[in-house]
Amino acid sequence: MTLVLLFYSFELMAQNISYPLYIGNANPIKDEFGRNLVGAATMQIALCDRVEVFSTTNGIIYPPDVHGLPDPRNVVITNGITSIGNHTSMGLTNAGLFSLKLTDNKPLPGMKLFVRVFNAPTREAASFYGDSEVFSIGFDSVYQISITNMTALNPFDQDGDGLSDSWEKSLGTDLARLDSDGDGIDDGQEMRAGTDAMDADSKFVMAWVRVGAGRDAVIAWESVPDKRYQVSCSHNDLMSDPDFVNVSAVITATAPITEITVPDGLLNEEGHYRVRLVED
Repeated sequence: MTLVLLFYSFELMAQNISYPLYIGNANPIKDEFGRNLVGAATMQIALCDRVEVFSTTNGIIYPPDVHGLPDPRNVVITNGITSIGNHTSMGLTNAGLFSLKLTDNKPLPGMKLFVRVFNAPTREAASFYGDSEVFSIGFDSVYQISITNMTALNPFDQDGDGLSDSWEKSLGTDLARLDSDGDGIDDGQEMRAGTDAMDADSKFVMAWVRVGAGRDAVIAWESVPDKRYQVSCSHNDLMSDPDFVNVSAVITATAPITEITVPDGLLNEEGHYRVRLVED
């Protein structure tokens, strides 16, 4: 008799779960550039970035293929496809938020789910995706997820320029050319420097060296705000593997042109200045 009563009690509990079930996020989901994913309640779904909810029987998230197709071990739940902006405030646009409401064929308690987002309205158009942590369905009606980083769908570098094919797709550069704009600087180097790989006039070059007060050297170059640089100098022949000595601290640019003064920088009759991009 005891076993029968316990079994009956469990069935009643399962039938009285609070529904509908909501899955959403409170913190904006950002794309590979650090911008909020695109979408709004007032926009056409075809223009909003894609959101998918998956089940995972073993609690493991398997990455999609280069076209965004899921691994067969992760299955999209019934009615589990939505978009950024869905069921959010009408006043929000491109806020990186979504809410999915499930009223039919809801996942049962104990099921393990995760959310996947894309940086485009379709898998085919996407270049990056992001996954939430796995969460288990219990007897709550609201489940809040977080996605903090995006991953390249296609990490391969077809042309060997230092950019993955996913980044080439995001930037609009040529997957088959090292130097898409023909300015002599590879696309990967341009991305590191923060210049536009599709604009031949946008490149990391020293603009000028001029005489300052006395024998001071004033050095200026085209910079990208928030990028870090350091100026060094050599008095050796450039053809003989010269030694460069830093003549400035690391400088964080705040404007499109950065200028520094090197005290007594022109005391020697010959010299070569170099501006180096400082990366972490």
